[in-house]
Amino acid sequence: HPRLIARLFWRHGTARCRGICEQRRKTSCNMRNLSL
Repeated sequence: HPRLIARLFWRHGTARCRGICEQRRKTSCNMRNLSL
């Protein structure tokens, strides 16, 4: 079913985006700690 595939792709994309956001947040926090 195309709908099922689309749902899987959407879920994978959101998971990847969430991971990237978490990485960015961690790096930003690390940079802030280094600056302090």
